[in-house]
Amino acid sequence: MVADDLSGLVLYACGGRDRGITLNSCERLVLGGGDAGATWTSIAELQSPRGSHVVCAVEGKVYALGGGGVHSNLAVCEVTHITYDYIDTVPEFQILL
Repeated sequence: MVADDLSGLVLYACGGRDRGITLNSCERLVLGGGDAGATWTSIAELQSPRGSHVVCAVEGKVYALGGGGVHSNLAVCEVTHITYDYIDTVPEFQILL
């Protein structure tokens, strides 16, 4: 199934790497929006720059989990509260094998 109307859909880009530099920036792309088209806007930055991580949006929050920081791998999850535009840190998690 292909959506004909993408208005209101949102894409988030948080962290990553740019030519060897680990980033902490976060941006939101709102698709649709009539004549204005899609526009990127900055949201609260991650507290820890990270790359090779996973990001997901659930119920008004964007979660950044794991990945590599500037000096080592990260065992902390950060949560961006979209409505209030600030970031919380979730306590360290353990990887169970």
